[in-house]
Amino acid sequence: MKTTILTISSVLIVAAAIPSLAAEPIDIGSRRELFVDDYLIDRLTSEAELRLHHPTPREIVMVHGEPWEGNTTTYHCVFKDGDRYRMFYVGRNSTIRKGQLNIGPSSFCYAESEDGIHWRKPKLGLSEFQGSKANNIVMNTAAADQHNARLGAPAVFRDENPQATRDARYKMFLSSKSPIGMLPMKSPDGIHWSPMSDKPVVTNGAFDSMNLAFWDSERGEYRAYWRYFTGGTTNEKEWKPAGVRAIRTASSKDLLHWEAQADLSYQSSREMELYENGIHPYNRAPHLLIGFPVRYVDRAGAPSLTPSDGSDRAGPERIRNWPASMGALPDFEQRRARAALSERYGSALTEGLFMSSRDGVNFHRWDEGFLRPGIERPGTWNYGQQFVAWRSVETASTLEGAPNELSLYPSEGTWLGKKGKTLRRYTLRLDGFVSAHASAKGGELLTKPIVFSGQRLSLNFATSAAGSIRVGIEHPNGKSIDGFSLADCPPHFGDTLDRAVVWNNQQEPGQLAGTPVRLRFVLQDADLYSFRFYETPRADRAVHTANRTLRGHAGSTTGLAWHPDGKLLACGCFDKTIGIWDVETGTRRQTFSGHTHYVYCVAWNRDGTKLASASYDGTVKLWDARTGRELWTNRDHATAVLGVAWSPDGSKLASGSLDKTVQVLNAADGKTLQVLKGHTHYVISVSWSPDGKTLASGGFDNVVRLWDPISGKASGTLDGHTDAIEMVYWSPDGKRLASGGRDLSAILWAMPEGRKLHVLKGHSRRIESVSWTPDGTQLATGSQDKTVKVWSTRTGELLHTLSGHEEPVRGVVWSPNGKLLASGSDDHSIRIWDMSRR
Repeated sequence: MKTTILTISSVLIVAAAIPSLAAEPIDIGSRRELFVDDYLIDRLTSEAELRLHHPTPREIVMVHGEPWEGNTTTYHCVFKDGDRYRMFYVGRNSTIRKGQLNIGPSSFCYAESEDGIHWRKPKLGLSEFQGSKANNIVMNTAAADQHNARLGAPAVFRDENPQATRDARYKMFLSSKSPIGMLPMKSPDGIHWSPMSDKPVVTNGAFDSMNLAFWDSERGEYRAYWRYFTGGTTNEKEWKPAGVRAIRTASSKDLLHWEAQADLSYQSSREMELYENGIHPYNRAPHLLIGFPVRYVDRAGAPSLTPSDGSDRAGPERIRNWPASMGALPDFEQRRARAALSERYGSALTEGLFMSSRDGVNFHRWDEGFLRPGIERPGTWNYGQQFVAWRSVETASTLEGAPNELSLYPSEGTWLGKKGKTLRRYTLRLDGFVSAHASAKGGELLTKPIVFSGQRLSLNFATSAAGSIRVGIEHPNGKSIDGFSLADCPPHFGDTLDRAVVWNNQQEPGQLAGTPVRLRFVLQDADLYSFRFYETPRADRAVHTANRTLRGHAGSTTGLAWHPDGKLLACGCFDKTIGIWDVETGTRRQTFSGHTHYVYCVAWNRDGTKLASASYDGTVKLWDARTGRELWTNRDHATAVLGVAWSPDGSKLASGSLDKTVQVLNAADGKTLQVLKGHTHYVISVSWSPDGKTLASGGFDNVVRLWDPISGKASGTLDGHTDAIEMVYWSPDGKRLASGGRDLSAILWAMPEGRKLHVLKGHSRRIESVSWTPDGTQLATGSQDKTVKVWSTRTGELLHTLSGHEEPVRGVVWSPNGKLLASGSDDHSIRIWDMSRR
């Protein structure tokens, strides 16, 4: 099925060719900008318009048929958490009596996926249901009762606040009973929860829909959204709502104290009933908040709030007065039976909308349906359909060779009393909510004056085979800038998420950075979804073999290790394999298979004849590098192993595990020689000093621990990180040690005294990997912010920022000659950067 689109008339007044006088230019920096509103647009010509695009329905990804999920499953939330996708939802049994909806015991449940398509419900063993704990229940009604709360509509989020503590990595709100309000909860893992307060922190509202919050990294604050009614009374003593359902927001620095409460404002004055809101930062442009509220529509004119006296029950006479189209919709007999309980349950319809905001309060809401009820078939065109799970997530395309796409998860329209409610995945082009569109007749979009930073301009666009896009850069007064005029820009055509604009003189627009300019886009049979200016270098600038992207793995590429000869690169991957890549040709020479879970780390011995690997399956394996034959497997760790490193003489290996231990292994037979205990939390990384006398380890207890690998005794600690440490790495001369972690910093330590030399800050999300150049003059860091940064180890100065990965960077490593830098990412690729050219 093709993605359908909705065309709306131009939202801007068509004016003459002379640009309007503008206020101060808008500083967009190097942000990705989407056309979801008219914020940046001065004008569109009569042949250009903004066009809302509709997601395409894909496969059913979840069937809620478990007994504890009941006949109603609601309030799904989905997010990407490192290497996996996580889903939380509420299942319950609901009935209608005397027109009123009665909610039975509820179960707060959990599911997870490696690709966002195939989901599993792990048996958590936490809550008993009918005598068994073999279920995926995180919390039941009895557990919520202990906190004076209801399992109404919790929305779990991973807290990206750099100050968030380990025991509060995940947060959500429960609905408190008395007084009614939002009760903050925290968790170290999303599964085990405890209250942050003994009373609700927000009480001004109804709170009978999804109560959600998130950390807004752009504004450095938490933001929450919840339901209220525009009239009536909604408290624990009296529940008589009136008016319409609406959305309220507030901000906070600590999730406990909220201020600046405000009702959402829309550019459209049209009043409508909104269920849920689905508001969250858009991952590719976090300065933009996007939302998927659900619109309630009653085509029979029934009240949207069910009267307590049962007067809303619709008999045959009232149903005969329904619009004729109601009788043509699917499942009319079921619809009529529901109306006999409460008319709106039979006559109402729901669909998803799209809206966006740049400040969290004022929203551009598209009044046209975004997620329509769809083609008529059983179970569709009902009240309760198209409730969209909180958050859109980026997933790999199922079309071979295609780029990633956005996945959304709306509920299918099954009704109360019928088990097996389903969740269907819908997909949309990245940034593809709205486009600036022009037909084959052509059209123009002119921006307001802007100021940008960066060297090059990239577009996300699609044209027909005969269509095109051209870009001109102009002074604020409309005068073309030499070398960057429309006449200098050849037609760009194709269908791509990221195409650098070129002008005939091959100049880059970076020379205009910091200067007020306008962009003039000329479109012909084309859609322009987004644009951004970016810094060079980028991995895709050069096409020669020493600067390439290696693709072929089916999962995140994490552990990277160069062969000592510098020609081969080993990659541990979340597809449970190890790939051996020829960097010069870009081909995969070998694949080592044998692990049963993610491969996190790989390491060559010094002559390149053997390769060690550490895996989430709890094992360390040693391989014959020439044949790929498994030589031995060590299973002495109690759980996942995330780090492995060779001793300099090649006689031993060290491994670090989530069981909080470091183990020293005999490289000849894999037997454990020492078990080093002292960490109080997960061990993520291990590294031998070049002289072999000291072993360093780092993990979730925020400290670097030093060990004597012969005696097994602790020899010191390095305390300086404020959050978990993801990697430790000795410098080639052994005089310094680098550590990088979740506090967004890398620290260079002078050894053996343990003195801080430099604290490297610049990443906007946690650092996953660090690597020294062979001469020790530079350090590379890979981060969840999707970038690789290169630093001077002498001064601590940032030398390069390498952008190109579309997902978090998991691993970085320098080649033996220091000319090439490899990086692996959750986007399943390995990028090779030629640093000799930088």
